[in-house]
Amino acid sequence: LMAPRYRDCVSILLRNVINILDQQGFVEGKHFVLDKQLLELYLLDEYGQVKSYCVFRSADNPDCARGVSDVNFFIMDEAAVCKKMAFDATVPVLRGGDVDKTQIFLITSPRGIGNWVSELYGSEMVNAIQASVYDCTWMTDAQRDNFISMNQKIHSEAFFRQEILGEIIDISADSVYSSAEIDNLFGKKEFIDGDVIGGLDIGRKHDPCVLSI
Repeated sequence: LMAPRYRDCVSILLRNVINILDQQGFVEGKHFVLDKQLLELYLLDEYGQVKSYCVFRSADNPDCARGVSDVNFFIMDEAAVCKKMAFDATVPVLRGGDVDKTQIFLITSPRGIGNWVSELYGSEMVNAIQASVYDCTWMTDAQRDNFISMNQKIHSEAFFRQEILGEIIDISADSVYSSAEIDNLFGKKEFIDGDVIGGLDIGRKHDPCVLSI
């Protein structure tokens, strides 16, 4: 399992897997063993022997997947936020003497035309399952209506269609910035002392984000 950042692996993926195991009556130490330092989880059989395992890795360090093998499934969460280099570096783990059929699952909300995931979307080798917030079974009708109404008020039409309706569109079409420039906002860069030329003011009370120059 791979997530964009290390904290996503720990606070989201690993926590959710542990919760699912707990719901199924699995007990740590008896049914599974967790190595918190290596972020690896081992399922045990009735004799205490390892019968399968799950490795958690973050896409911000693709090299951390090197050396892993004997894997049947590769699941990348929030794939469109991850760099394609992380995907390319991790696919080779799907190998080993006991590996027969392999599958790759990319779970994500679209990041627009031009993102590496959207380029895979039209491939004949890809089985694409597209869904919107209307397909979410975790919400009541009232919760869904409130969620949609709130997002329609605070987001542009293009962003709403992308994030709420799950459409793959050119998100930069209604922006003065290109998709590549928007992606730069999500990256970390070394601080260089000098004049401040721009800042992102993020609203905390459901008001739209404002880019202040």
